[in-house]
Amino acid sequence: MSEYHQYLKGPQGETWQAALVRFKQLCHTPIVQQWEDEDGNRGEEHIDFSRVYDNGTLFELARKEPIENIATYEKNYAMTVPPELVALLCDHGPFVIHVVSSQDEERLGGRMLLDIYNSNNVIINPNIKPLCEAVYNNMGYDVAGDMLTKQQQEYLDSHYFCFGTIFLEDDGNLQYLYFDKNHQFGSWRFVSDDYAANMEELTPLLAGTATAQTLDSLMSASMDKVISLQLDYSEIYPEND
Repeated sequence: MSEYHQYLKGPQGETWQAALVRFKQLCHTPIVQQWEDEDGNRGEEHIDFSRVYDNGTLFELARKEPIENIATYEKNYAMTVPPELVALLCDHGPFVIHVVSSQDEERLGGRMLLDIYNSNNVIINPNIKPLCEAVYNNMGYDVAGDMLTKQQQEYLDSHYFCFGTIFLEDDGNLQYLYFDKNHQFGSWRFVSDDYAANMEELTPLLAGTATAQTLDSLMSASMDKVISLQLDYSEIYPEND
């Protein structure tokens, strides 16, 4: 079995810092992919993400969030940002993992597999957003207004705050990473043009019964998904090795 397999899934208790190291280790581990065409010819392809990681094409670290911005979010949204998220944003810095082609070593459009929000203008585009505002920011129209009552929107926006997204596929399908007013973390999958699926995902949030996660467990699971998506985009299939 190729060495890269050990990085596909995070161990129990993995921290968000360790999840980022795991992704870096995966990118610096050569991948040998076996293939067979329809005529029965076989061969192998050697794939290495180290250069696109090191030059910032794949993994892009943004400027650190000024600590005064955290106070602005807390005042504007009447909440407090969990200390561990403050450490990620202010001490480490937000980051983006882009979709990158393993063949030509270029980004595939503007797709961002994992986007921990970062903006130089936090007044216009704040890095922490109430949940419905985050959806509006990505979709460009009031999609929440098509699904929810005003009271439901107000509840979600006063209890859940997004700080990042995972790109699932085209047409605005994203998984939103959030924390709540009790400093518990979680994610919500938004599926474009699928009201039933969205409401099913939102029901636990509206009822206050969503599965509680830590930032570490959320980021570890998110990295598992990001790695799987990046391998899929590069047509790397671990189960075929």
